[in-house]
Amino acid sequence: DEKLTSLEDELEIHRERKAKSDNYILNFLFYHKSQAELRVLNLVQDVPPSRLTVIKEVISEVHDLGNRLLGESRHWILDFNKIYYLFPPKFDKKANKIIQYRELLHIYESIFTGKPLEYELVIKEFLEIIQLYYYDRYERYRMPKPKSPDDQSRQLLLAILRANLFIVYAKKLGIMNLGGICVDVSNWLIDEGVKEYIKEIGFDECRSGLFLLGYLLGEVANAQYSDNKKSKPVLGKLNYQGMDLKRIQILSLEIFEKLQQYKKLDPKVENIHAQFKKIMDKHSRKWPLNHIENVFYILSGYAFNTHQIIRKAAEKKEK
Repeated sequence: DEKLTSLEDELEIHRERKAKSDNYILNFLFYHKSQAELRVLNLVQDVPPSRLTVIKEVISEVHDLGNRLLGESRHWILDFNKIYYLFPPKFDKKANKIIQYRELLHIYESIFTGKPLEYELVIKEFLEIIQLYYYDRYERYRMPKPKSPDDQSRQLLLAILRANLFIVYAKKLGIMNLGGICVDVSNWLIDEGVKEYIKEIGFDECRSGLFLLGYLLGEVANAQYSDNKKSKPVLGKLNYQGMDLKRIQILSLEIFEKLQQYKKLDPKVENIHAQFKKIMDKHSRKWPLNHIENVFYILSGYAFNTHQIIRKAAEKKEK
């Protein structure tokens, strides 16, 4: 909620009257209010004010990172309101009540208390929010429908990019561990902007490989959007419930064929494809990621590339 985001600012005046040490604590009550009742959902107790300071600093650091990697925007401020919309609770319209909220409250509690946050839970929730935007499941989460297909596509891109930044946010708060070693991209012969994003978000080699495949997916999708007048049939090649390694290998062949068809295989794209192929060949016998992760990291690459294309087009138009 936005009230949580502004809480740190509201405490500044109170903090000035206090000593530097944490000599008071905060309790956070989460509740759902309806006409019939006020239902308590969770109580997070004994949060020191210094924790809010840490959270605020991490929000600022991640915002700066987002501005550097993706262009300056308030979209990259991961306040509690934006985190809410990354993990929105499900809503029963007939009963007029929230029916699935524990995941969100668990995430809020981890942020406030420093308790470990399960990476598997977060990735599963990210795929659900992707399905929300892709399949128009807005009513299920009591969210307003977008005004146009372009607006829906934009909301999907922002959700995926924020999800990537949330991974950095959670790591900086010390509440989530992805596993795997961050890949060394220094010798990769690919675009510097792509390398910097992979490095700063902290992908390991296999996640990076999927990200590169997603980048290539974005090249095809953009070509189709231009050619077919605002349609991206290639996105229908993904299974948004999850994909195993064999299906990804088939998808990569289909994407390569489409890159040839749309004459997108310039040196920049060829280098990205070569690096992706190198990673896949290296790990194909023992692929460490599950079917949900596979789809999420492919779509991460797609979102990054598409956002860059939109951003460059907007800058060109402005000039």
